[in-house]
Amino acid sequence: MGVRGRAVSVVSAVNWATNLLISMTFLTITEKIGVPNVMFLYSAMCFVLLVFVILCVPKTKGQTLEEISKELAKKKSFEIKLFRQAQPQESLICKSPSTECSANI
Repeated sequence: MGVRGRAVSVVSAVNWATNLLISMTFLTITEKIGVPNVMFLYSAMCFVLLVFVILCVPKTKGQTLEEISKELAKKKSFEIKLFRQAQPQESLICKSPSTECSANI
């Protein structure tokens, strides 16, 4: 619950900043590239953000804030589960240190 207040304030600030950015640039961009192209640009940005949310934001349905916090604390780095991890190939791994292996690295 301690994170909730900070998270709401960050989300609110980002929302206001995004609204300000769109409001200040809409007319200028519309004059330069036209209304259809501006709408396509905004829809492309929405699509990119939708893909980001689908791939990177964990599912939290039915979880308490404490459970979500514990799950996010487990993740130490940014991960995208799009591809499987590549398995190391034995031919590329040196089994003993030698001049041949160090020369290839």
